Amino acid sequence: MFCFRPALRLAFFRREETMKFEQDFFSKEIRCGFEIPSLMKRTWAAQMEILQMIIDICDRNGLTYYADSGTLLGAVRHGGYIPWDDDIDIALKRHDYMKLIKILPHELPRGFIICGIHAPTPEWRAVVATGQTIVSAVRSEWKDIGQYMKALHGYPFFDVGVDIFPLDYIPRDSETYDIQNKLISYGNYIAANWKLLEEEKTLSNYIRRFGDLCGIPIENDGTKYPIFKMIDQLCALYGESEADEIKIMLFGDQIYFNKNWYDKTIELPFENMKIEVPYEYDKVLTAQYGDYRKPVRGMNAAHNYPFYKDMQKEMEMELKKVNVPYSLDDFCDKVISDEISVDWV
Repeated sequence: MFCFRPALRLAFFRREETMKFEQDFFSKEIRCGFEIPSLMKRTWAAQMEILQMIIDICDRNGLTYYADSGTLLGAVRHGGYIPWDDDIDIALKRHDYMKLIKILPHELPRGFIICGIHAPTPEWRAVVATGQTIVSAVRSEWKDIGQYMKALHGYPFFDVGVDIFPLDYIPRDSETYDIQNKLISYGNYIAANWKLLEEEKTLSNYIRRFGDLCGIPIENDGTKYPIFKMIDQLCALYGESEADEIKIMLFGDQIYFNKNWYDKTIELPFENMKIEVPYEYDKVLTAQYGDYRKPVRGMNAAHNYPFYKDMQKEMEMELKKVNVPYSLDDFCDKVISDEISVDWV
């Protein structure tokens, strides 16, 4: 619920300054025949703000990251987001990934946290439905919604972050890789069909069988955490000297890349910032998408667009309850411009 009060500047901040966006960046826009609403533009800005935090941490610690999947495709083909994309994906080679997830809890500014199996507390391990790490804003660390929105360029919802994936090495021996991949796929099957297996009362048997196949007992603590933890360990089994190819192995798909394509990075424009991409990005994208130069809406979609659809409906209902006389877009503009201020209640 919201409580309005006179405008007030708040002294709570994460970095010395936020990224700079021209006001017209947040205007509704048509790209490739697709309409991008103002709320999505604010979402993009919030994600880029978080991405810049991660980039700063990587730079300070000598870690190499790469734009990945739709973010890589967007950087190369559009100079920014794919018009119908609503997230940011980056990847790091496993050794840099492990260093980053250890550093993040100590170097992320106040108000942000890592979520996923490598999160420092059980509360934040449970909020990610797959095996990657997400850097996200956390509500409890913010004094009020106005403060939060100003820090994130008018983004009004809580579920915003950047996905971080490990790039793991595929063993040269095909039989070894086949066993590894089947084990990962088995674990992912359990995670994806969790509720169904519970209803069928076979979940415990599947978890026990997974542990037997891996040679390590897996605790059934009622959450997916032990499953994702085992999958992550399976992904990290082999090192660079044992492999010629590399991939995001968490999901067990068959898309993989020559490890040499990731030997170097180059910097490409991405909206109003720059991001690192693999030097051989053309080979990476061709392997992943085929003829990637021609935009095809939905070719990279893995979730409902926009991800904040339900949150938008809830907030619009909440604003209506407290008699806010303008739209959600106008509400965002007025909070950012200090015309109104609002507290959590």
